[in-house]
This record gives sequence, structure tokens and C-alpha cells, in this order.
Amino acid sequence: MLCLSAPGRAAEFACTPDQCTERINEIVRQTNEGLVAAKDKCEEQAGSRRCIYRSSTGPAVHLIFSTESPNVQVIVLADARGLSPAGRVYIGAIMQAFDTALTAEARTQLYDKLLGEFASSFEKGGQIQMSSGELMYALFTTERLTIFSVSGAN
Repeated sequence: MLCLSAPGRAAEFACTPDQCTERINEIVRQTNEGLVAAKDKCEEQAGSRRCIYRSSTGPAVHLIFSTESPNVQVIVLADARGLSPAGRVYIGAIMQAFDTALTAEARTQLYDKLLGEFASSFEKGGQIQMSSGELMYALFTTERLTIFSVSGAN
């Protein structure tokens, strides 16, 4: 089961930060061992917790969860290189690891549409949101980072 949901709580991925990261790393490892992320730190912030994972050349991976549950609620990539090739690898790996209701072909189409619409969104501020039905994806850019987030679509 991908996402769990309870009344009054946000949808959760059915994994802890370490488990979610290992799922992502299994896919990333198939194409580029140098992008595999390792745990940097975990911290509490404003009533929630987050663990940050980093690789030597890839984006920082933030896994956010509540203090009430060990399961991840949101996965965030922070890419300081714009939407780098490494960031694109991670987006594809996250989609493959967690958007399991889609076929491989449907995931590829959603990936292409998400990145295509993001590339054409800069005149509108560089922000895009898209749902697969099961997950909600968001991509936006700031002066310093490109941010990708994924959470349950409920």
C-alpha cells in the first residue's frame, strides 16, 4: 500500500524516512551510484519532523513527517542547480517508487508533462502542480533553489 490515511490527518507514505529513501536509492542506484543519498540529519521544526538525505552530486532530499507518526507525509527535493539532471533522476525515481497505481508508460507521460509544463511556466512565476490521482506533485523555483514536492493527493 502506498499511502495511508486517517480521519483528520494528512495522507502518509507507507514507510519511514529511512525506508522511503532506500526505495528511492534502489532505483537511483540502477543508473548512477554517485547519486545515492545518505542520511545527513533529522530535526524537529514547527511541530513536525524532517530527515535530510544528501548525495555528493544530487539534490537534498527532505522527508517530512509528524511527531504523531513515523511515516513520511511529504517528500521534498531541493535542487541548488536549477532542475539539474540529478534532480530529474530523483523525480523519476520517486515517481517509480511511489506512484505505483500508474503503469510505467503512464508514469513516463506524467513525468514528461510535469517537466514540460514546468519549463514553460517561467513567465507565470515558475510554478506547477499536477496530480496523478494518487499523488500530488508540485514544482517551483526560488532565487536559489528548484523545489519538487510530492504528497498524497487526498
